[in-house]
Amino acid sequence: MSKRKPQRARPTKGTPPAGKNAVGPVSKRAAEPAGLRVARNLYQCGRYDEALRKFDELVRQSPNDIRLLIDAARAHAGRHHHSRCHALLERALRLAPRRHDIQFLVGESYRMLGAASEAERCFRKACLLAEGFVPAQVELANLCERRHLLDEAQNLVSRVLRSQPQFPPALVLFGRIARRLGKVDSAESALRQCLAHNCPPATAAEAWGELILLYDEQAQYDQAWDAARQCKRLLLPSADAAWHAAQFVQQRFARFYDELRPSHLQRWLHNATNQTDQVTLLAGFPRSGTTLLEQVIASHPDVLACEEQDVLSADVFPKLGRDRPPDYPVELLLDELPSDRVTEMQTYYLQEMASRQRTERGARMLFDKNPALLPMVPVLWRLFPSARVLVAVRDPRDVIVSCFLRYLPVTPVSVHFLDMTWLADKYVHDLRCWLKLREISPATLWDEVRYEELVADFPAVTRRAIERLGLAWDPSILDYRQQLSSRRPVHSPTYDAVAKPVHRGAIGRWRNYSQQIGPVLEKLMPLVESFGYSC
Repeated sequence: MSKRKPQRARPTKGTPPAGKNAVGPVSKRAAEPAGLRVARNLYQCGRYDEALRKFDELVRQSPNDIRLLIDAARAHAGRHHHSRCHALLERALRLAPRRHDIQFLVGESYRMLGAASEAERCFRKACLLAEGFVPAQVELANLCERRHLLDEAQNLVSRVLRSQPQFPPALVLFGRIARRLGKVDSAESALRQCLAHNCPPATAAEAWGELILLYDEQAQYDQAWDAARQCKRLLLPSADAAWHAAQFVQQRFARFYDELRPSHLQRWLHNATNQTDQVTLLAGFPRSGTTLLEQVIASHPDVLACEEQDVLSADVFPKLGRDRPPDYPVELLLDELPSDRVTEMQTYYLQEMASRQRTERGARMLFDKNPALLPMVPVLWRLFPSARVLVAVRDPRDVIVSCFLRYLPVTPVSVHFLDMTWLADKYVHDLRCWLKLREISPATLWDEVRYEELVADFPAVTRRAIERLGLAWDPSILDYRQQLSSRRPVHSPTYDAVAKPVHRGAIGRWRNYSQQIGPVLEKLMPLVESFGYSC
């Protein structure tokens, strides 16, 4: 594939709060309330507090406008204001309890918020109110598939395809379900049918992503790699903004680690406020085994697990530097933090993480799983000097192969996965940060968990990880898979893998693609050796 970097992005004024077209009109049949466009524009410009105040003002003026209630709810969902979003959506449902379109839109809004059970409830009711209502059937099938209810998901999507045989999202979903059920021919046929009908680029990229997994599972490695190249080719044109955002952050943290000294950590770790909260971060690099490890530890009764919530990086860190230039040196920013700002951000982080899980923390450990946060460990320690850090480690060659052979929507993290050179550079940057940090930080604050050891002796390595976190061992943790269908759907793209028994099949996977990754192996070899993997 082309090695060109994305063209310079045109300036943007913010993003929708949660997903494409997250804030938009419910219906164009009636005139919009005065001021609604103003509220939307404020949100799009990133002036979130002003936008939410405007939305709430409009709701007070027109409390029975269903379209306005849903728009306001979606804006609050984008800022993870769960209680406010929930109240607005439930009011909309009370105003129109028998309208299938409102049930669907409310369900969409709950899905954007990550409230899967509420979303499922709305989609199911929409399907009952309007038999054959395709959008609700597809959404419900998606939720069922993510919850590993594959038979129900297949029945739903099959009904959709009987009425709309060429509907691209349904074809992709049917292909995914068929692949997971081992129906190889049916899966490939549906996915190829989707690609043959000139579907939108994002949908086509997702279809190619399913073909990657299908071919890899069938040991058709050349076809899998070709499918990955096709998938990335379709995603590249939309990568500009994410690429430039990623490069700004990576260069800033590269400078930070160049300047980082043991004396910095000594000051930050000993400059503690009254921290009594138990916080653990699970980091590493995507596709290093973090999802498996998180699902295991999340099954512990004393753990509140928060999966891939960008509170630390997207909310807390910008607030730490709210009175500094965007490129202000990170080491100076952390050094100069006043104690009241530290206390404020501790409280904000803990409350925000608990809010996104819609629960009270109680005395449980907060377990923040986010593989992209590895370079930000010093920021966490500045706020929580006794926080524990688990780092998932895996053979670097297996990591980059696994990352490349995945379809992911383009973000400032996943944009690196569009090209093997970008991916290798990102991996080297993040893991070099960790190697430096583990040399200069107290060994009592961190532990590494090797993926290869975890799958080779799952009970022993799991028990060691649990006990190193200061938690009592609970044998029921080993039965974590029994809880998957009753827990919230896993956010990680590898949600389907955690439903399978632990196995060693992914160890040494890179050898199937040794020729394709040959051009970047030289970059990876120092890290292969540093982590003790055989050459």
